[in-house]
Amino acid sequence: MPPVQKINVSVIVFDLLMERRKSLQILKEIIIHMNLVHKNDKTSLVLLHSKETSDSDHPNISVAFIDRTYGLDLCTMVEEAKIGENGNWLDALVVGANILGGYSDVKGVHTSQLIFITDMKQELTESKESSDLIDFIREKYIYLYVIGPDVQIPVCLSDKTDISKCVKAMDLEDNKSWNLLKEILVETEGIVCGADFGLDFLQYYVEVIEKQQWLEPLTFKGFPFPTKTSRIMDTQNLPKLNPIDRPRCRYYLEEDEEQEIAAGDVVKVYYFLDRIIAIPKICRESFAYRGPRHFTLIGFINSCDLPEVYLAGGEIHSVQVDPENYKYKAFVALVQATKKANKLGLALRSYNANNAPRLYVLIPLDNKFHMVPHAEVIKDDVDISEPSEKDYAKGDLVEQYRDNLRELSLNTRPLHPTLEAGPFHKLYVRNAVRIFVDGETNERPQEEANDNMNELEASPKVSVEKSEPEHKEAKVSSDEDDEW
Repeated sequence: MPPVQKINVSVIVFDLLMERRKSLQILKEIIIHMNLVHKNDKTSLVLLHSKETSDSDHPNISVAFIDRTYGLDLCTMVEEAKIGENGNWLDALVVGANILGGYSDVKGVHTSQLIFITDMKQELTESKESSDLIDFIREKYIYLYVIGPDVQIPVCLSDKTDISKCVKAMDLEDNKSWNLLKEILVETEGIVCGADFGLDFLQYYVEVIEKQQWLEPLTFKGFPFPTKTSRIMDTQNLPKLNPIDRPRCRYYLEEDEEQEIAAGDVVKVYYFLDRIIAIPKICRESFAYRGPRHFTLIGFINSCDLPEVYLAGGEIHSVQVDPENYKYKAFVALVQATKKANKLGLALRSYNANNAPRLYVLIPLDNKFHMVPHAEVIKDDVDISEPSEKDYAKGDLVEQYRDNLRELSLNTRPLHPTLEAGPFHKLYVRNAVRIFVDGETNERPQEEANDNMNELEASPKVSVEKSEPEHKEAKVSSDEDDEW
C-alpha cells in the first residue's frame, strides 16, 4: 500500500472588527497560497466578535465550519457574518486549539496551524488565565501565527530557532492584551507579523515533510552498503496554473500549412548522418536503456579537479547508513578515508529499472556523503580560468564593491531569503486574488508590478544603469485562447 499522504490542518480565527478590506486581503492570499502549495490541506473557520455564539462558555465566538479544503466560500462567510458585541480573543484561540486537538490521532496530519487574523486593537473583555492554552498548544505541537498587527521584526531571521528570540525582542504595546499575547507567543514559540510576511511564515514555519527515502544500497567493489538516500535540498519551483483542458496538438504539412494531418498518420523520424529515418515503434526499444535499478560507487577523483561549474543540479541528497546496522562502521571508514585523502566519490545511479543512469558526486562529511548531480554537458563558453593580473589592478573598484557589500548586510532585512516565500510566489498569489477573486481585468500598473523588485533593492548598493525591457507579443496556436 502507498504511504498515507501527509497534510497540514489549520484553524483560521478571523477578527470581524479588524478593518475589513485589509483582513479580507490577508484571508484571500492565504486561500490562494494554500491552493498553490498545499491544495489537499484542511481548514476550519472561527469568527471572533460574531453576533452568533456556538458555545455559551465562549460568547460572541462562532464556528463557521470544520474540516474543509481552502475555498473562496470562506470569504463569503466572513462577508455575510453579522458583527456582535466584543468577544474575547483568548476564548477564540481556545476554541481553535480544541478543534486542532481533534486531529491528534488522525494519520497523515503533519502540521497543525492556528492562524489568527487580527489587528489586536480590541482590549480583552475580561482577564483570563492563559496557562492551560499554552500547555495545550505545546502538547499538541500547534503552530500559532498572529497575522495583521502593525509590528516590526527587529532582527533578521535566518532560521526557525530565531523566531522565539524575535518575539522577545519585539517592541509591542504595553497593555494587558498585548502582554498576554506576547507571553503566549514566547511560551509556545509562535509568531506575530504584519500582512507582508504572513505567507512567508505559513510556508516555512512548519514541520518539514521529509522526502521518502531511496533504499537502494551503495555498492563498492561488489560490497553493498545498506544506505538510505534522502533529498535534503531542492530548487524552488514557481507555482503554476494547470488548465483542465489542454490544447490539442495539430499537425500540418511543411509545404502546405493549410493542410492538416491526422495524428494517426504522423510518423516519428530520426536524423542520422544527414538522413531522415523512420523507425517503427517496435524497433525503438532497441535504442532505449535497459538495466536494473542500481547505485554504484565507480571511483574517486581529487576534490581540486572538479570545478564547481560541473555541479549543475539543483538538488542535494544525503547518503548514510543507520548507526544500528553492523555495516555502519565500514561505511564511516570509507567516508573518512575519502575525506582524509581529499577525494570525492563518483557514483552512477539508476533511480528505477530501465532508467538511464546519472553521474553523481559524493562529498564526504564526518559519517555520511552529500550527493550532488555531476553536469553531463558543459557549455563551451563557460570560462573557469583564473582572472588575469590586469583584472586585479583595479584597486579602487574593488574597495568600492567591498564598501557597498558591507552596507548590503542581510541583517538589514527582516527575513533571510531562505525563509521568504519569494517575490514571484507572492506575485502569483496577489495576481490570483486580483483577477480570480476580485474580478479585476485591467492591466496591472507598472509601478505595482515592480513592488517586489523594489523590496529587493531597498538597501544601498552600487548603482547599475537599467534599460527599459522590450515587450513582445507571444502567439500560440491552440484551441484555447488563454493557456497558462
